[in-house]
Amino acid sequence: MNAKISIKKKKLIAGIVAAVVVIVLFLIIPLLGGALHNTAEAAEGPVRYHGDVDGDGEVSAADARLSLRACVGLEDYAPGSYRFVNADYDEDGEISASDARMILRTAVGLEPLIESNFSEESTELPLSPEDEERLRAEEEAKKKDHEQQPTPSETELAPEGPVYKGDGINTCMVCGLPCSPDEYGNDACAFGGCTRAFSPFTCMHCGESVPSNTCHTCTNPTYIITEEPVK
Repeated sequence: MNAKISIKKKKLIAGIVAAVVVIVLFLIIPLLGGALHNTAEAAEGPVRYHGDVDGDGEVSAADARLSLRACVGLEDYAPGSYRFVNADYDEDGEISASDARMILRTAVGLEPLIESNFSEESTELPLSPEDEERLRAEEEAKKKDHEQQPTPSETELAPEGPVYKGDGINTCMVCGLPCSPDEYGNDACAFGGCTRAFSPFTCMHCGESVPSNTCHTCTNPTYIITEEPVK
């Protein structure tokens, strides 16, 4: 009887040990694998993509915005720095709107991801305080020269468009006075209105010679039609 109980205990213990081994295999080995994978990544270093200006490991619209801000002078990245190298997408030595456009195209998948060619060894040596001050003074002088240059709006004003006072049908477009003849055929100029023509003419009401494209109102009309025209 005792032998049977001892055998059962041994089987029970063996089963518990087997279960513990299985649990260890399922829990510990993945953790070790992840640790080894992370260690390998740490040894190789994180992958940096060209256009990742903010260095968060992704190329996004925020990177395109930073490149555009640098293009218009709202951000100042030192040449050779990580941000400058990745903001200058076409690598022409300048940060321009086309660089921001290419970064945005990369962010939305229209351009492939490219590993950044930035390396700490390729960066320039830090400038001395004297050189930094000299460069800062040169940049400020350039900005002042640019601000002092007259803009097109200051040198030449855009020509003003014509101001129309009438509708050109019932009133003169230039002076706004009535220009429609009456029922007898009298021009409006005989009654304080306006008669205007594209060619010179002689007013039939006052006899005045009127140049082309000139508003005319009779000062002393002597001829007024008082009968209906013969049809």
